Amino acid sequence: MAKILFFPDVYREQGHWLPAVTLAQNLQKTKWGGHDVAFIGIADCEAIITPYELTYHKIFKKEYPLGYTSSNQHRTINERWKPVHLWHIMNGGLDELMAELQPDLIISGYFASLETLLIHYKYGTRFMITTTYLRHPDDDPGVRGLQNLFGMSEPMSRKIMASVYNGSIDIDELTIHEFVKPLEAAYELIPCPRDFEFDNYQFDSDLNVNGRVKFIEPCVIRTLPPPPPPPLGSTPPKNWKDDIPLSKLILNNDVTKRKLIFATAGSQVQDYEDKARRWFQEMILLMDSQGMQGYHLVISVGTKLIEDDWVLPSNVSICSWVPQLEVLNYCAAAFIHGGLATIKECVYKNVPFIILPLGKDQMDNALRVRHSDIGQVAYAESSDFRELQNMFLRSQTDSWMKNKLRKMSELFNKLENDNDNVVDGRLPGVKLINDYVSSFVNVSV
Repeated sequence: MAKILFFPDVYREQGHWLPAVTLAQNLQKTKWGGHDVAFIGIADCEAIITPYELTYHKIFKKEYPLGYTSSNQHRTINERWKPVHLWHIMNGGLDELMAELQPDLIISGYFASLETLLIHYKYGTRFMITTTYLRHPDDDPGVRGLQNLFGMSEPMSRKIMASVYNGSIDIDELTIHEFVKPLEAAYELIPCPRDFEFDNYQFDSDLNVNGRVKFIEPCVIRTLPPPPPPPLGSTPPKNWKDDIPLSKLILNNDVTKRKLIFATAGSQVQDYEDKARRWFQEMILLMDSQGMQGYHLVISVGTKLIEDDWVLPSNVSICSWVPQLEVLNYCAAAFIHGGLATIKECVYKNVPFIILPLGKDQMDNALRVRHSDIGQVAYAESSDFRELQNMFLRSQTDSWMKNKLRKMSELFNKLENDNDNVVDGRLPGVKLINDYVSSFVNVSV
């Protein structure tokens, strides 16, 4: 058994945290190591982890107090990351926690690469990287570290590097590229089958079986503990199915016939608020058009847009959040923003989907979907309800595309589940982590 610490991201982006939950739960299983796992992160991310009954330790409490994520929604994406928290690491702010936990291994997210590098330098802790989006082959974790260092003032970046070496060398002789070399040499796990990536992209593992970049299982399935019974005499909490029109569908068993349509702009919808609002309005118009009365649309709009004054036909429900994997069980199709996590869930559940990319890596993911012929691409800023309806109809009738999606879904399911197809009786990611940690810790698996 090893002590493994997860640090998926500095910021709250669920698509970066949830695959780490899957890995952590699998590593906890006795048959795959029974490892002692825990998470570290800012206060706002604790709510992502605690429903799974995993241990969570808050860090950077002064820099990112509870509510920071919502209170800074008006800021640009780049402004959310504050290099000041790097001083917290270098000045010993994690000393007490690291002494208590004494992790054998840190499994860091790509977007916490520089932070993890500093932890490695300061405490000598070994690390691996999980990259929860599909990157260009040149954009390795070392590049992420460089971007962060170049993004701050030169005196600050040089002071950080000098503190690592305790001022024992002439900092002018140390290049910033040498500083990030441990990131370039680390194992990098990408929780997505290689088959979804562009064929012409080449990673070191494509050329060498001992390469450092490893495509692993999609890390979709997570196990929630059963909810505790409500106190005697209290009203049970509501969930997405408690919407009255949806309840009628469920009671009539229509939901199991895949009569739902799902739409989501992802967990960071506030970054694309106007685009998302326009797209959702077109989806509502779609549901009020001829031929759509037999379907029910569920839109996950986030905590900000839920406050809008939506005018809804009877076959539309709006929620701030829904459990996507559960909803997809009942879906005829999904209209999604194109984040990798949501794409993987649609593929895993074999649900036809249409991507309306809003920004970030979603544009590249839309091209991957188009390249693999497993879905369709629309445009949130210009596609109207007529075009969306045509795409929905095609998603139900195009046998070529449905067959491509089914084959990709079968691959995802084969890699995700514990069966005869896994490596040495273990999931690929679990095996890689176990093999690595076993090289320096006495682990019995």
